[in-house]
Amino acid sequence: MGNLKAVRTLLHRGVDPNALGYRRSQDGYDPYKFDEESDEQEENGENDEDDEDDEDEQSDEDSDEENKLYKFEHPIALALHDDMDFRSSDMIYLLIKAGANVTDRWFSRALVGSSLECLSTMFRLGFKVNLTGPTALAQYAMRGLIGECGLLIDAGVDVNAYGVFGRSALQAAADGASMWGPRDGEGDHVALVHYLLERGADVNLPANPHQLTALQAAARGGNVQLVDCLIEAGAKTTAPPAEGGILTLLEAAASGWARDPSNGPERDRSNDERIGIFKKLLAHGAPVNRTNGTDCTVLHQLVRASQMECLELALKAKAAIEGRDELAGNMTPLQTAAALHNMEAMQLLLRHNANINDPASEDFGGRTALQAAIDPFCPYYFRHEEYPSTEETVTLLLQNHAEVNAPAGNQYGRTALQAAVSHKPNAKIVALLLQHGADVNAPPAKAGGVTALQGAVLSGDIQIVRVLLTHNADVNAPAALKKGRTAIEGASEYGRISLVRLLLDWGAMPGARGFSRAIRFAERNQRFDIAELLRGREQACNSLSMGLIDPTTWDFRQFPLDADMVPGGEDENEMQL
Repeated sequence: MGNLKAVRTLLHRGVDPNALGYRRSQDGYDPYKFDEESDEQEENGENDEDDEDDEDEQSDEDSDEENKLYKFEHPIALALHDDMDFRSSDMIYLLIKAGANVTDRWFSRALVGSSLECLSTMFRLGFKVNLTGPTALAQYAMRGLIGECGLLIDAGVDVNAYGVFGRSALQAAADGASMWGPRDGEGDHVALVHYLLERGADVNLPANPHQLTALQAAARGGNVQLVDCLIEAGAKTTAPPAEGGILTLLEAAASGWARDPSNGPERDRSNDERIGIFKKLLAHGAPVNRTNGTDCTVLHQLVRASQMECLELALKAKAAIEGRDELAGNMTPLQTAAALHNMEAMQLLLRHNANINDPASEDFGGRTALQAAIDPFCPYYFRHEEYPSTEETVTLLLQNHAEVNAPAGNQYGRTALQAAVSHKPNAKIVALLLQHGADVNAPPAKAGGVTALQGAVLSGDIQIVRVLLTHNADVNAPAALKKGRTAIEGASEYGRISLVRLLLDWGAMPGARGFSRAIRFAERNQRFDIAELLRGREQACNSLSMGLIDPTTWDFRQFPLDADMVPGGEDENEMQL
């Protein structure tokens, strides 16, 4: 917390208000070394944000000053970031009056997180009004405060200027309506939107990268009055998503369900209003697909929200049914529905000819519909308790000819059978898949993958391991190329001696480097009994290969175990079934 009295005294005695404080730890570590490396990258043209077309002398000077400000600490930066201190605005006042100054580019970054009181103080002092004015206006608009917005506009702030957060006052007001309101001690956003429009706010002002237009923000917030007001004022329902592809108008409306904090009767009312908004936007020509050819997520959002009426309307409007959601494993709408066990959505999508066998994406979390339905830890998706069981969902997919042996995605993917035996093994699903011809020896994903046997061993389910072995699972199948384990390595790492013995009995053999990796895993977890067992078996295999043992008389199962290893006994380190 800043000491206002000390700051005032130092400034009065002539201390430079732009003095940069520099700190280096006692061991010589430079906390700003990263920034220096970043500067070198920019100089070498490695930073994509670097604008090579704008390199005049002034920008070089600003860049030098900015780099210093990042490596050191400017008094204004310290005051702006001290948000919990109610005296921050007073300190800002003293520093500015004493002549403190920074570059526009750096100051715009420093403003992020600053309080409204600090913003107002700086604007009144005429400090960086091109930044403080629009930013303060947008922040007041976010809270629906007409009076404060009016004073700033009267003082000359451009109503259509973007603040440092990338939004105009109208865009901020439309977005703030879902978070602030009279019940929070704040203003009336609908009245403010009318006021801003009267003061010349552009209802179709383009959104900055990764931001929303006013109508998109209002649609996401589910505010019927705001949506009606903006449409009546001429807001275009066909506005494309901002650079960065955040949301189209219908995507914004559909995503609002996930953000809605209401419950009970209020939730029902909000739900009805959101459905009404979605229908209204469709009726006003809002496109269900992106005009730039990129994949739209309207269907994904509606599936996640379980909004069947709107989902059917979007499908009838020819929404692209095979589009992929790049923020959630690049899954299709049907794969999304399968991951959630949303059978109603699955059936609706299938009736509209969704491809049940669209391949898994190569991204992390990529799954086919069948794989997504089975995997209990499918990334990005959390199933509702009221949705049907895995068995029901899998049965529906298999009845509709889902490919049981579709390959796993490269990044931690699982085939259907691999998913069924991993994490939370499901014996019923395993049996169902085997009945439909699941390949027990399908290769693992390149990174973080498992064969079915490796997955069952890692999950610790000895019964499923036995089932797979009787179905000719390859006990010596190689591990995934990255972050993989063979079956014997997985059993050793998790200290499951019963599984180690079972795998050895079924022919687990040392590789080119013997059992060294499995032994290392066992010893790392202090399972020296497993390590010794593997060393003994490796020695026996070596003797056999050298002709020191008669292969016609040798039986690996006769190999002596340690005294505390009882064949067929329980292992306290095994997962309880």
